[in-house]
Amino acid sequence: MLLALRAEAGKYDAISELTMSACTAFTVHGQIMACADDNLIALKLPELSVAALLYTSGCRRFQPYGRRASLRHWVAFAETSPAFGSLEQLFEQAVAFALESHGDKR
Repeated sequence: MLLALRAEAGKYDAISELTMSACTAFTVHGQIMACADDNLIALKLPELSVAALLYTSGCRRFQPYGRRASLRHWVAFAETSPAFGSLEQLFEQAVAFALESHGDKR
């Protein structure tokens, strides 16, 4: 999963990688917008996109570190989910969302 995110992140100059306790995260202007562990990718997306993806098999709200509460702008999925086939587009959307949240335009 990490290799897939690194491949997408490599397409953008503004993305940095950082290692956290249980996963590797990707940031844009210091804002975490994606992360991966051994078997899941999590992306920070607009709330409507997350809501739509929750209807896709294998997608769920991201609950970091096994917390009960999920993060409303985050969706998680494994390589077996159909969402994985759209990773390039979803990653691009996550980058755009992070830039908008930071006040930048493409």
